[in-house]
Amino acid sequence: MAPNHGPLIVMFVLSLLFFYTELSCADPSNNVIECSAASPYKVNDRSNCSCRSGYDYVHGDTIRTCLAASDTTFWTGTPLLCQMATSGGTAAPLACSSSPCNNGTCLDLYDGGYLCTCNAGFAGTNCETGIMAHFVS
Repeated sequence: MAPNHGPLIVMFVLSLLFFYTELSCADPSNNVIECSAASPYKVNDRSNCSCRSGYDYVHGDTIRTCLAASDTTFWTGTPLLCQMATSGGTAAPLACSSSPCNNGTCLDLYDGGYLCTCNAGFAGTNCETGIMAHFVS
């Protein structure tokens, strides 16, 4: 008579389901973005986020879902980007609008700052320094 592995398979499947229900995504809220629902966000939970008072929406998805792949969790969609509003109620200009990155790509940060990703051969806060490559033959 062949051994009955049915109970072992059921226990294995149940342990996988338990494992995935215990995973959670980090709370996307911060000092600029406010999200609905309480942390921790479990797999398949949805978060509805908006810009806090004093900040204006720039781009990104306001509704995102917590998903899992293998043992990693992540939020669907594009993170929300909000910028600080001026005292007149209109949005302050984005830091990248002045093109501060001489030889690279500028990324506006939620706190009003920016970050430059330099092209190959350049370094520095604003990608202003050329790097000379030395090749050994």
